[in-house]
Amino acid sequence: MNNLFAQGTPVYRINAGGPQVTNGIGAFAADAYYSGGTPNAGNATIAGTANGAMYQSERAGGSFGYALPVSNGKYTVVLHFAETYWTAAGQRVFDVAAEGAKVLTRYDIV
Repeated sequence: MNNLFAQGTPVYRINAGGPQVTNGIGAFAADAYYSGGTPNAGNATIAGTANGAMYQSERAGGSFGYALPVSNGKYTVVLHFAETYWTAAGQRVFDVAAEGAKVLTRYDIV
């Protein structure tokens, strides 16, 4: 799900809903620091990436979140998405918030 960087060095990389995975991007820890939601995993073929295993798991359902213990400061958050279930726009629309402020509103990855 996330890369948090402090001065260019990853602080966290988490594979949302899935196990630890290492790929061309780097090592992602197993799902951690979450509240709510349900983990799901599958074996869908993910087109357009050599890092498919990372995109085969998810945390989904209702309201859920991640609370990562970090020191005060500025961080860059990188989110990785793949839609492995829905096939049309508008079927999975969601918001993303950081520190209580929406950073993505009605986001649709399809």
